[in-house]
Amino acid sequence: MRRRWFVFVALTLALSQMLAVPKSAWACSCAFPPTPADAFARTEAAFQGTAVGVSNSLPLPFVDQIRDWLGLPHVDNYGGRLFSIEVTRSWKGVTTTLADIRTGYGGADCGYEFVIGVEYVVYAGHTSDGDWGTNICTRTTPTTSAVDDLTYLGPLPTLPLTPVPAPFNWLWLCLGLFVILIASALIGVWLWRSRRRRTHLTNL
Repeated sequence: MRRRWFVFVALTLALSQMLAVPKSAWACSCAFPPTPADAFARTEAAFQGTAVGVSNSLPLPFVDQIRDWLGLPHVDNYGGRLFSIEVTRSWKGVTTTLADIRTGYGGADCGYEFVIGVEYVVYAGHTSDGDWGTNICTRTTPTTSAVDDLTYLGPLPTLPLTPVPAPFNWLWLCLGLFVILIASALIGVWLWRSRRRRTHLTNL
């Protein structure tokens, strides 16, 4: 019985070590980048804009490690980061002044590392969950390094951009309701004490 327990523990530890290999051990492999003309023809969106925000979705590294170990592709609809790009020019796909772009965390998932405040030429396509997505295997690059891209894209007609309405801020709504509730409670207590004081003076 003890021997079986030892074998079980040993196998468990070995499996955990295999799954604990960092994702960087599986490097992202990309084909040679296409020309700007080919990239524009193959992609669903091509635009220029500045990264202004990022939302870090919950990653599932354990699931990714299992899929890597089994030789299965990653699933892109549960993780990755969502960057907000303030669009200045769009040649294809994007028609709003703000676009959300999903990308990975880097390493095996080929995620692109946008830097907040930096302007980019972005090539993107739709992910399986309908978001725009890009990665390091596309020609997405900072504008300062996109001379060839802008030389090709510059003369092309651009799409009209529609301003995106500001998102409703639930935090301020909840804070306002909380302030109103506290103020109402304080006014109620003050009225109750005033009424009680008047009643006490009348009884005297």
